[in-house]
Amino acid sequence: MRDAARAACVSRKFLSYWRCYPNLSFNQEALVAHRQPLLPSQYRGKYIFSKTRHVLENHYGKGVKTLKLNLSICSKEDIDTGLVDGWLQAFVKPGITELSLLLPRCYALEYNFPYSLLSWDEEFGATIQSLHLASLSLHNVGITEDELGFFLSSCFDLERLDLSNCNMIASLKIPRVLHKLRIVRIHACRALKTVVSNAPNLSTINYDGGPPLLSFSLGDRLETKKLLMHSMCMEDMIGYAGSDLPCIAPNLETLVLSTFCEKINARRMTVKFQHLKRLVICLGRGAKFSEGHNFFSLACFLHACVVLETFTLRVSA
Repeated sequence: MRDAARAACVSRKFLSYWRCYPNLSFNQEALVAHRQPLLPSQYRGKYIFSKTRHVLENHYGKGVKTLKLNLSICSKEDIDTGLVDGWLQAFVKPGITELSLLLPRCYALEYNFPYSLLSWDEEFGATIQSLHLASLSLHNVGITEDELGFFLSSCFDLERLDLSNCNMIASLKIPRVLHKLRIVRIHACRALKTVVSNAPNLSTINYDGGPPLLSFSLGDRLETKKLLMHSMCMEDMIGYAGSDLPCIAPNLETLVLSTFCEKINARRMTVKFQHLKRLVICLGRGAKFSEGHNFFSLACFLHACVVLETFTLRVSA
């Protein structure tokens, strides 16, 4: 009886602590790794969703800083989207700094991110406008470009944005108010045609797995001193970097360009990089990339970098 009483006291204290635990992360590794020998693969999605539901329903929903819901291995039959909406409404509150929602591919055009999170509600109080998100990851989420734009315009503390398989977005516009945004990664957003970023301190842009962009712009003023641009789908990334970056990013000291799909030769550069000291250009993969491409056109970068100290050119075989 004494041991049972002690265990009960510990359990009550632990439950009280858990109900205010700030970092909530749910994925296959966390929930089923220890049960894999006993749990057939076809039941894992249902198990993950049921355990996630059980845990979240025993949480007070207060003080949450991180919420990661990885439901990507679940099937349609496993997921109740009404419950997912309810979890987001309950846990996405002022003080949260990281939000990640990964849904299975079948929901790429079907799940609508709860729009009520994006505006002020007189009844329920603070919503996304008063959040302090540092990182946002959306995977297979049916959010439109207007909804995402409104979302971003209120996330003043955002430092990282990851979009994957968000196929309702045709134009991504990143507002200038995101002064802390450093990293943007875009993967397999099949409807995306244009990307315009006005974030002044962006240092990494990664675009792959989607269609060739019709238009790409980093705005008219970048304050960053180091910039990494990587793409497997942009056909004129190097040309854009040479023609626009000397004007819009005058403080650049390090520039890394990595592309696997460049089709247009580098253009003549009329404006020089005044502070660029390190330049890295990584090109292609396989012989197909180099067909008709004039690698000597890259020499224009050397003429435009007046204080260059290190130049690295990598061409993948």
